[in-house]
Amino acid sequence: MAKRKAIDEETRELFKSFADRFGLVRQDFFELHGVYIITRRGIEKIARGCNVSVTLEPVPEFTNVSEDKYCIKATARTLEGEKVETFGESSGKNTRIAYPISIAEKRAKARAVLQISKLYSLPVHSEDEADEFQKGS
Repeated sequence: MAKRKAIDEETRELFKSFADRFGLVRQDFFELHGVYIITRRGIEKIARGCNVSVTLEPVPEFTNVSEDKYCIKATARTLEGEKVETFGESSGKNTRIAYPISIAEKRAKARAVLQISKLYSLPVHSEDEADEFQKGS
């Protein structure tokens, strides 16, 4: 059996300071294989805490409805003018959920929020980024 990766103490302290800053409580995140996984509710709290607005738009050149492939571009902006652009994708190969467009949107928004908040400097992902990140998986 493979040994699970542990989160080191320095990373725990850094994450705790982020969690305190954004008002995250234990229901807003969990640990999985040495990574913090942020729930949808946690992503929304981080977005509010950073005063981030996120716009979403489909990316036609990377979307193919007949092949069940969807791509959404997220643009996150802070009140200070910082901007991040990233993408969320969904297909039969990377999600088992029956609403792929919503999943692509959630992935795009979560990635944008985590990037603009600098949380990606830690081992952090959103629960929307992969089916195996769902709590209880």
